[in-house]
Amino acid sequence: MSLIKLDADSYLTDGHGARFIPVGANYWPASCGVEMWQAWPENEIFADLDLMVSLGFNTVRFFVRWPDFEPRPGEYEATMLSRLLRLLDACVARGLRPQPSLFVGWMSGGIFWPSWKTDTQNLFADPDIIERAAAYARTITTHLKPFAAHLCGVDLGNELDALPDSSAATPAQVREWCRRMTGAIRDVLPDALILSGCDHQQIIADTGWRLGDSGAGVPPATWHGLPAHDSGVARASSPCAAGVPPASAEWQRDARATTAAQPGIDVLTMHGYPVPTWHPVPCGGLSDPLTQSLLPFYVKCARAFGPVMLQEFGTILTSSAAAPHADAYLRAILPACQDAGANGYLWWCFKDIPARVHPYLKNHFESQLGLVDAEGRVKAGLEYFMEFARAARFAVAGFASEAPTVHLYWPRHYYLRDNPQNPGNDAREVSRRLIIANHLLQTAGFRTGIARGDRPIPTPAEGVRRIVVAGSFPTLGEIESLRCWVEQGGHLLWHGPDPLNWAAETTRLTGAMIADYHAAVPTTVSPDHAVYHLECYPRGLRLAVALCGARQSCADADGLPMILERRLGKGRVTTVLADVEGSILLHRQAPATGWQPPGSNWYLSLLADTPPHPAVLQPAGNR
Repeated sequence: MSLIKLDADSYLTDGHGARFIPVGANYWPASCGVEMWQAWPENEIFADLDLMVSLGFNTVRFFVRWPDFEPRPGEYEATMLSRLLRLLDACVARGLRPQPSLFVGWMSGGIFWPSWKTDTQNLFADPDIIERAAAYARTITTHLKPFAAHLCGVDLGNELDALPDSSAATPAQVREWCRRMTGAIRDVLPDALILSGCDHQQIIADTGWRLGDSGAGVPPATWHGLPAHDSGVARASSPCAAGVPPASAEWQRDARATTAAQPGIDVLTMHGYPVPTWHPVPCGGLSDPLTQSLLPFYVKCARAFGPVMLQEFGTILTSSAAAPHADAYLRAILPACQDAGANGYLWWCFKDIPARVHPYLKNHFESQLGLVDAEGRVKAGLEYFMEFARAARFAVAGFASEAPTVHLYWPRHYYLRDNPQNPGNDAREVSRRLIIANHLLQTAGFRTGIARGDRPIPTPAEGVRRIVVAGSFPTLGEIESLRCWVEQGGHLLWHGPDPLNWAAETTRLTGAMIADYHAAVPTTVSPDHAVYHLECYPRGLRLAVALCGARQSCADADGLPMILERRLGKGRVTTVLADVEGSILLHRQAPATGWQPPGSNWYLSLLADTPPHPAVLQPAGNR
């Protein structure tokens, strides 16, 4: 084996330049689960590694649980370190690339810290704990060093963004902790690829583990040395002329992660599962197309900021009763995650864990997530992963994904905590709207991508022809950039412009100015001759606008414009003065008979090359 690296397309390669697609599983032994290091059932572990190889796997992720290795501050357990070396040796002997995860506080719904870490000591904020953590990272990495050429990267920790400590610390403290720990690893292994180990909460929440450069104290993004626009500041006399990259291919594909919010991380990770209550949108189970769209969308979001590995996935339900639904789910998500840019695929977890220990006694479903049964057979309904893994592993030439036909807009300031420049975006609310817009756009036949607000927008000639702003609030600088992009030939569909930050630049883009505010009453709209109900408005405000360059496409019963069309330069702006995605989500949460929210046809109509014909809105009345 040879040292793993990243190629220009953000896939892994070996030292000879051959592409390497990690396929495998996350691992704890069935007999003892998280107590592996203490129990150390070596024969069982080695037999499981043999089984992985027989299934065609090339990678195994395992977890170096901190309390097992440093039971007292500064004292490392020699027996545990010896067992770590045994496991690494066994992986290498079988041709498996190990991916050790260093900080394992959160695991299967339990939290495991050394006994000497008190409840008042925050992992990311307490100076003493930070020093101990850095020393721990260096110590474990020192034992990994002889195996450096065989590793599938070093994983910083397991779902650190899920820890209560993350949300309790400030984003700046989380960012600095990440910098310290990745630095400690590189003190020993300067060429190691480091993964984040984070899950989808990077997208749906603000726990301090962020994507992009949004947030106080984080420098603006750069594009090959050119500064991206800073929020609210004109970059040059003409924003259209400054900092626009010459090729969207380079904008789309970074060689390493470009998220200053996770300093030192080379490969972002994504974890996600089809449990409706674990996501911010109302969705169904394994067979629901919306549920099937979630994990690929999370991968797509992360991929916009750097390489991303699908480090944990599964069906949660693995019984024979769930087999048809599990099969449908896997057949939907795996090709879609591949298309979204995932560079590896690790199942959670390899085997069922019937061990009667914490946390499986509390979270008993965690004991039945195995890919294979007790006899080592892949469970019914999960076989497609094996088929996919075999194909992915040998697809050394890469994957020819078709270019997106519409891009969803990721605002410059996506996260709210400790970010005074944020005009009002909240990660949960923005993500909900992005998720539902992505699903409906794909249902309509569009191929979706992500357009980052912290970077220059590639021109339509470079591949970004349509952008949907799904209810987020761009800053002044972003609005200027969007206007420049439209003038070059882009089509912007803007749902719910911010009524409290509507000033001259918004008027220049939309071709309208606010005349008055009105109460937010439900209404209907018919842009394509179907009748859609709209109930939500940005900041709860319904606007009366005066047109100054736009034309009215649809008006309500009071004669107030609702959908505007504006030609601007070579391009076009379609503005909807309601919170469209919010209205869709509200209806999904509380369906009302006779009410039809916008669906996939809405996007087809408003993103059509020919603008919809003018229509009139009618009042919907009270529900």
